[in-house]
Amino acid sequence: MKKIGLLCLALVLALGTIGVGYAMWFDTVTIEGTVDTASLTMGFQELNVWEDPEVEGKDVGSINGYLDVEKGSHWVTDPHDGHNEPIYDKIVISINNAYPCYWGHITFVVANGGTIPFVITGLKLADPTGELNFMWQTPPPASPAYGLFWKDLNGNGVYDPPVQGGDPGELIIWVKYVDNIGKQLEPCDEAKSELDLHVEQAAEQNHTYTFVATIKAVQWNEYPLP
Repeated sequence: MKKIGLLCLALVLALGTIGVGYAMWFDTVTIEGTVDTASLTMGFQELNVWEDPEVEGKDVGSINGYLDVEKGSHWVTDPHDGHNEPIYDKIVISINNAYPCYWGHITFVVANGGTIPFVITGLKLADPTGELNFMWQTPPPASPAYGLFWKDLNGNGVYDPPVQGGDPGELIIWVKYVDNIGKQLEPCDEAKSELDLHVEQAAEQNHTYTFVATIKAVQWNEYPLP
């Protein structure tokens, strides 16, 4: 009887070992959690445009602008009243019936609507109609930066500058971009900049020139650029 008891005990222990092995082999562990990724989102707010007083008090030329393409999923908080304000992807500017020596001015706010800081590296300017080309003569990160819109009048694909006292060249609008190049904006932060425009001798009469501006920036830990 003693041997039978020992045999039964050994069998129970063996079966217990098998049970443990079975549970370890088929058991699962579930880990639940949420990963929130950061967003790099920059845009424009508070666009204003105006012109210098025109010659002899006349009102011939005009400049107009508006913010376009709302980034509806990203908002920043207005520090003055606490309201959420939308940001926009681009600025659209039109210069109408301007003439040589006409001055236009644009101020705009660049806002950080994301969750990580970014550094403003410049401004991209382009004519959506394809009529004018744009090039920086003194590009960002120089501040202020100087550029120009030009029209390829002879079709050679190369900008032909004005000749002093002679040919007006292909320069249509001279551009100066002022302020905040290289400035870091924290989330919900903002900065105001200015763009000055001067219409040149080669501009057409009774014509409208249009261009689009978009902000250029990199996340804070990638600046300065290589």
